[in-house]
Amino acid sequence: FPVTIISSSVELKTADDKAKFMAEAKKDYDAKIYNSAIPKFEKLVEVNYKPAENNYYLGDMWFKRN
Repeated sequence: FPVTIISSSVELKTADDKAKFMAEAKKDYDAKIYNSAIPKFEKLVEVNYKPAENNYYLGDMWFKRN
């Protein structure tokens, strides 16, 4: 599975920005579009937004991909 690269130019400055981006990531996750969801969840972890929940989704997707 190729992983989509999320540009570092994605700005997640406000809590609302982060919540919307997480909603997009969850939408991709629910649709099983893991190659799009993984970098979004990684970006959310990078900005320390709900790291436990985002790491859960990342672990689940990596498990399902292998």
